[in-house]
Amino acid sequence: MSFEDDFSGKLELNGVEVREEILKLRTELGFDNTKLSELWAFASYMCASPKNFLALVDTFDTMNSGVKNFIICAIVLH
Repeated sequence: MSFEDDFSGKLELNGVEVREEILKLRTELGFDNTKLSELWAFASYMCASPKNFLALVDTFDTMNSGVKNFIICAIVLH
């Protein structure tokens, strides 16, 4: 809940900036209505701890945001 929709922090995974990849994948999957602040929180944690990434998907709207944002991060992490 400490992240804003317009979060502009660095999102590096294994030395690669992944912000654009995350946004592109979000659109390609048709998940444009997910909560962006939640996505940035998931992505930030994923980048900080890729081997132990765990997300609480029931923070805002489980099926319409949490699970979809997790899927985006999981695909990028993969």
